[in-house]
Amino acid sequence: MQDAELCKGLLQRILPDLEIDHIEYPELQKAIGPDADAKSVREEAKKYG
Repeated sequence: MQDAELCKGLLQRILPDLEIDHIEYPELQKAIGPDADAKSVREEAKKYG
């Protein structure tokens, strides 16, 4: 529900004992892309013996 007033009205009808002051929307997850200046790391392990 992107309409805050509509959402508030619906919640107020569902939860009449709760006084709703305002509606906040959480920020969506953001994709983390590779940075152009990023350097890769290479790890190697050798077994001796």
